[in-house]
Amino acid sequence: MGKTDLRPWSELGHDGSAVGSCGFSAQTSRLPEPSLLVKLLFTGEALSIQVHPDDAFARSIGLPHGKTEAWYVLSATPEARLALGLKHELSRSQLRACILDGTIQELVQWQGVRAEDTVLVPAGTIHAIGAGLVIAEIQQRSDTTFRLFDHGRQRPLHLDGAVGAAITAPAAAQQKPSRLSEARNVLTQCLFRARGG
Repeated sequence: MGKTDLRPWSELGHDGSAVGSCGFSAQTSRLPEPSLLVKLLFTGEALSIQVHPDDAFARSIGLPHGKTEAWYVLSATPEARLALGLKHELSRSQLRACILDGTIQELVQWQGVRAEDTVLVPAGTIHAIGAGLVIAEIQQRSDTTFRLFDHGRQRPLHLDGAVGAAITAPAAAQQKPSRLSEARNVLTQCLFRARGG
């Protein structure tokens, strides 16, 4: 699902093995574990349709917090696209049926993207990343992902988690970037409660 040549973003992958992502972290025993994680994603083919829980749903299943993320598109082929939210609202039972029969792939809202686009993916938003992209992903530090559709790959789907965590409607409108100063722009923003805060 990844790429074998990550240049100019990374020197990984030159041995012919596909790399789908690489993460960045500062490891030190003197600082608490950070609340955010930064990854580079490299998509050679479309990734699964998935959803991440919000904080309330995550806590209801014994996890410390949910996962909101933002994507900054570093590179995109002309046909690259992302899915964000559904084309129209579904009931939870309709969503469950669409996951089971695979028609969820026809109900997600795909959009074209290009380099320098920014997309906020609030927790609970059904989403997917298509092929041909290099994305910087800034996310709450969580690996909790519920898959709804996986393009025929033999990985398990997470039916109950996905139905419980998902916002079963179109995604909220993206905010427009704003300028703070000559040197600084706000590309997107959201509120979440940092650990211990």
